[in-house]
Amino acid sequence: MSLMNWLVGDIKEFQKSPHGFYLEKFHSNGDSVRFRAPLGFSWFGLFHPNSVEKVLATQQDCFRKPDYWVKAVGLLLGKGLLTSEGALWKQQRRKMNPVFSSANLSGFAPTIVRETESYLKSQIAAGQGRPVDVPRFCSGLTFHIAGSILFGQDLHRYRDEFIPALQSAFEYVSFRMTRPWYPATVVPTAKNREFLRHRKVIEGVISDIIANRLSSTEAPTTDLLGRLMANEDFTKESALNSRQLRDEVTTLLFAGHDTLAASLSWSLYLLGTHPETQATVEGDVENAIGKGELQLSDLPKLTMVERVFLESMRLYPPAWALPRQLTKSCEIEGVKLKRGSIINLCQYVTHRHPDFWEAPDRFDPDRFLPERVKARHRFAYFPFGAGTRKCIGSSIAMLEGTLALSLLLF
Repeated sequence: MSLMNWLVGDIKEFQKSPHGFYLEKFHSNGDSVRFRAPLGFSWFGLFHPNSVEKVLATQQDCFRKPDYWVKAVGLLLGKGLLTSEGALWKQQRRKMNPVFSSANLSGFAPTIVRETESYLKSQIAAGQGRPVDVPRFCSGLTFHIAGSILFGQDLHRYRDEFIPALQSAFEYVSFRMTRPWYPATVVPTAKNREFLRHRKVIEGVISDIIANRLSSTEAPTTDLLGRLMANEDFTKESALNSRQLRDEVTTLLFAGHDTLAASLSWSLYLLGTHPETQATVEGDVENAIGKGELQLSDLPKLTMVERVFLESMRLYPPAWALPRQLTKSCEIEGVKLKRGSIINLCQYVTHRHPDFWEAPDRFDPDRFLPERVKARHRFAYFPFGAGTRKCIGSSIAMLEGTLALSLLLF
């Protein structure tokens, strides 16, 4: 091995196209791959559903989120539910679980429908027949909905500054995840200065949202933030808990609009490039809604829409990889891993594993018919993660995605 290969490893190839890098290595090396990190270190890719099950469920106590990932994402999201570990995470999850129960979340269906219809009308009026930038449209839509269901507020006045700032800030976070040696934010590089400007915008908006909600005379449990604030642990007069509340709000707003916007955008793209499927889905939506208004009770009739949404997250998962670090040595599917080793699970690859997905690159919503789901490995599909750290907002993401996509197609 040359000195340069030892110094750089596979990182340059990985940075060019992370998705393609993992997929190519899987096809050429199989379910377990060791990659060369800089300075002679290494990390592992584990792609088989059996490995996913062990890492996220049956042996999850052997793993935690790695420091490089927590530090990078924490630059933006602080110590919210997504980045916290150990006792702090258990405490936060315990507080938030009741708020995110399916029974609580189903009550947001009328709000999702109302806000989607409102946003559509405003955009149609403003567009006047011009071509639509679909990702921008979907980002605006989910931000609009998030304002009501998360915070009980109209966030329109923040949209033009907040969305670009959040997107640019997370691009920086992604950059830092693959370059952990990059100078800390206190070093005034051009990238660091730009990120700090964007983070200041985000923090200003979040502070406004919390202040507005604290001063609201509405009932304290009409939205998710109100329900969180009803828990006195989040509102005690201490800097720690004030900061924790801000971190949770930032995490909710990021996960509640950015990732969902991406899934809606891919769903519309896939339908647009498969007109026969689109026609079938539109027919099902029309039959379900008829001449009335979309209601929660219509969901059982919208199974085709739900399958489209699920299939779009199979092909283009909003979180496409899950890194973990071993807290103790163990063996996964014949691979001996030492304490401290870094591994990556990769939805983008596992969702295309040919042993579990026939013609894996083909768009086929019928993969999610109940009988086909039942016959498939339970961990061959994990867009929201799995185990105790499965995304707490998965239920509301599915509810909002199905309802909003139905209205966009109606």
